[in-house]
Amino acid sequence: MSKPTTAFAVDLTDPWPCREADDDASLVQALALVEVAFAEVEASYRNAVETITVALGREHIETMLFQRRLDDLLAAQGRR
Repeated sequence: MSKPTTAFAVDLTDPWPCREADDDASLVQALALVEVAFAEVEASYRNAVETITVALGREHIETMLFQRRLDDLLAAQGRR
């Protein structure tokens, strides 16, 4: 697994990064952790879509539904 990355300057190796920070720093650190978590979930979901596509075929309804959900997510994030 690759090292988590984030657009925020935060130490992601600290298990409790928000314990002794001011409110603004805590918010930035929390957002950074969420960003990393979303990236990991997206990677897992992409792998699942790929596996389903191989197993069921590109034209299967379940494959199309999973791909549509991924497309909708990317569109909501402005990445598609």
